[in-house]
Amino acid sequence: MTPANKVVATEDQRVSNDFRRRFSPFRPAMLSSRRLKLTPLLLLLVTLFAAASLCSAQGRAAEPIKTNSRFLLEEGAIVRADKSTRKLALVFTGDEFADGAETIIQTLKRRGIKASFFFTGRFYRNPNFKPYIERVKRDGHYLGAHSDQHLLYCDWSKRDELLVSRKQFEDDLNQNYEAMLAFRISKSEAPYFLPPF
Repeated sequence: MTPANKVVATEDQRVSNDFRRRFSPFRPAMLSSRRLKLTPLLLLLVTLFAAASLCSAQGRAAEPIKTNSRFLLEEGAIVRADKSTRKLALVFTGDEFADGAETIIQTLKRRGIKASFFFTGRFYRNPNFKPYIERVKRDGHYLGAHSDQHLLYCDWSKRDELLVSRKQFEDDLNQNYEAMLAFRISKSEAPYFLPPF
């Protein structure tokens, strides 16, 4: 091994050890298994209507669990993918901070893993995070909305009561999509939304 190769190997080992240290609960079961295929299936994602219905204070009976060919839906939200396949969705979110972004992006690229990234409008507008977003997009990962201001939609102890109006919710989400346009990501290219909290 030449000295240059040794430096690369040492750097790869450092990144790998750093990733393992930060995400140790996930590392042994998820990333080292050769039998487990990681795909960017988008679990636990909801649409505008799902978020509104989950927090609805209208006293309706809960919508029954439904299935389609790919997902299990509850209250209009995707809660599980096909359990008969050995696939796992890897999802990252970002709002005010980008801690670990460099390590995550490098590790995913080196291992050939695709993931889904859901960022708030604040994250998309932060000039310090622009290089990370561009690399995530260039590497072919899914980029989606995570609300503009990371609003709390429902009280933690009263999950059936909204803290925001439908208009506030829609305005916040639309502002998130507007921030995504700076990276040439349209609403139609990012149909899945991961609510904050």
